[in-house]
Amino acid sequence: MAGTEITSPERVRLSYDLAGPGSRFPALAVDHLIQGLLILSVLVVATGTVYIDVSVYLPSRARAMGLALWVWAGLVLITFAILWGYFVFFEVVWNGQTPGKRAFGLRVMRVGGYPVDLLASGVRNLVRYVDFMPCGYSVGLVTMFLSGQWQRLGDYAAGTVVVRDRRPEAPSALQPQAGPAWEAALRGIEGVSEDEYGVVREFLRRRGELEADSREDLARRIADPLAEKLGAELGAGAEVRERFLEALAAAWRKRFG
Repeated sequence: MAGTEITSPERVRLSYDLAGPGSRFPALAVDHLIQGLLILSVLVVATGTVYIDVSVYLPSRARAMGLALWVWAGLVLITFAILWGYFVFFEVVWNGQTPGKRAFGLRVMRVGGYPVDLLASGVRNLVRYVDFMPCGYSVGLVTMFLSGQWQRLGDYAAGTVVVRDRRPEAPSALQPQAGPAWEAALRGIEGVSEDEYGVVREFLRRRGELEADSREDLARRIADPLAEKLGAELGAGAEVRERFLEALAAAWRKRFG
């Protein structure tokens, strides 16, 4: 299983297991199956609409042909929206996952360790059509084997990688235990960017995999700048910093969803 270590701009080092073709293509097959069912549903509705209008409401042949052309033009646009928008919608809303990726425990993320955003997802999925050429993702497959991080052309263009999504810690371990001073400071949670929240979230999800010294060092390096930014007094100790990060993550999710 291939792995990589990412150093974010905040100099936080996180390790990930990269996803290769063996897990990405079954996930892609699930997504394409769902897309196919969506397109088939639209096709059935469009065909039924044309048939009813032509046979019942539009006895004129010329008007019927005009309606049919408009319906099929709309069908082409909707099909493109499903083929491209499906991946973008789910990757942005589900934080880098589509139904297929979720089923196989995969996730798209930016190379710097941050969550995938609308721009990155849009670019990687627009270039998907080049990766598909000449058929069966031939270009993408060759590119992935030549890449050190299993990146296809779309990943190179968008600066993304696909990683295996490790199981997070038990929810009880992530419950905030904020004190009065933190509660006041966290009212300014708007000052924490999405990228900063992404670093906090990844630390909380993966801290159980770290050695004690590394975990303490990471907690300090992530929490201290954010505490200073929000005006929170943390005191000494690694545990208090982790509890602050838990409270911060909970406050960010409550504010921004």
